[in-house]
Amino acid sequence: ILLSGESGEFETRKRRRDGDYRWHLARLQPVKNEDGEVQMWVGTATDIHELKNLQQQKDDFISIASHELKTPITSLKASLQLLDRIKDTPSALTVPKLVTQANKSLDRLNVLVEDLLNVSRLNQGQIHLHKTKFNLMDLVNDTCQYIRIENVYQVVVTGEEALQAFADAKRVEQVLVNFLNNAIKYAPASKQIKINVEKKDGMAK
Repeated sequence: ILLSGESGEFETRKRRRDGDYRWHLARLQPVKNEDGEVQMWVGTATDIHELKNLQQQKDDFISIASHELKTPITSLKASLQLLDRIKDTPSALTVPKLVTQANKSLDRLNVLVEDLLNVSRLNQGQIHLHKTKFNLMDLVNDTCQYIRIENVYQVVVTGEEALQAFADAKRVEQVLVNFLNNAIKYAPASKQIKINVEKKDGMAK
């Protein structure tokens, strides 16, 4: 800006006297004489640290939201595509299974949308856990179904098939989906994902 002699603005992160680093928006305006020569500069520095934090939170929120919504939508789409392929020759075994899978995906989608619409409750610590007793292995296999349908990655689930857990199944599912998506995102060349279910110190792992 100084070299060009034109007004402008830029963001900068500077250290305060107390040692904290904060973001500022700096604006500069040249004061010129009749010949167009810069005589002096006038500028302001506005503390935008909180605004930057809010922007980052918004970006993180959008990233997480798109990350989690993609999973049930992909699974629902796959179920509907398979149903469309066999609509002329429906199978008494396949159709009910696909309909059940599609309904599960839709239920997951509804839960996620409700959470996103009520994100303020999460910020205020008002999200309540709905704990029930469920088979952990069944939950893991159901959650992995969207990956198996795409048939790009192989999910290998091992461990205690009868292990019961007392928790919020929907929240456990969301955590597992994030683990699975991260496994694919950060190790795309590894085509096998291994999940082990076990009981350790009275807890389900």
